Amino acid sequence: MRFLIISHVLHKKRDYKFYGYAPYVREMNLWLKHVDEVEVVAPITTNTISKIDIEYQHENLVLQTIPSIEFTSVK
Repeated sequence: MRFLIISHVLHKKRDYKFYGYAPYVREMNLWLKHVDEVEVVAPITTNTISKIDIEYQHENLVLQTIPSIEFTSVK
């Protein structure tokens, strides 16, 4: 079974592994235990991995990058 995640969460990559905001990724990891393949469509950043980021726990995960969106003001 394939699972698609479309997200606005900024992701980070290190050593062929993907990381993201820990509360979000922790919940996704619960779902990913039940699927064979995962595709994540999300923005990726070159920022360093921080203490709030954790790794996706899946052997067969690919990430397709999209531009990030930020709405910080009406203008």
